Amino acid sequence: MASVLSHMQHSGDPFSEGLRKWLGEKVKAALDAEGKGTKLFEDKCIVCMEGPQFSTRAESNMYRAFGGDLINMRFFLKLNLPRKLKYRQYGLIAMATDYDSWRVGEEAVTAAEVFKILSGNANTARFVIQTILPQLYEELIGSNAKSIIGGEEGSMKFSIMPQSDMQKEEDREKLRYILKDYF
Repeated sequence: MASVLSHMQHSGDPFSEGLRKWLGEKVKAALDAEGKGTKLFEDKCIVCMEGPQFSTRAESNMYRAFGGDLINMRFFLKLNLPRKLKYRQYGLIAMATDYDSWRVGEEAVTAAEVFKILSGNANTARFVIQTILPQLYEELIGSNAKSIIGGEEGSMKFSIMPQSDMQKEEDREKLRYILKDYF
């Protein structure tokens, strides 16, 4: 058993608030410029499930009852490693492909329908990224960088347990690789 562990703190919200706000403004402007009528929804709750799979109607209704607005199968895994590396400057731009299976009277979700919508989403995503990345770069090298990604430093500082006098050096060495500022 390991003598030292590092537990990530999600502090209630796994995303950087500054980056989320910045992205919201820029993504909305890019979607408006694209002119397809794509709507931006902010402040939504994403539920991460194991996949790939389609939800049953019961699962879909359960996620909605939990307050979930989007269901995703991949994002949570991608969120954890950067946090362990002390990077919390994370934002998400998600694009829906279907209404899952909660709509009674609608046809079941099929892979063919999802792939058709994914193709359009990919084009929109490319347009949005090509539009906002140069803006983000300019902001990050400028004086506004702290307002976008600041305030997240040191979020892993108090996630290390137990106290240092109870930690074995071999376990500290393993965590030193990803948390070098604390070991």
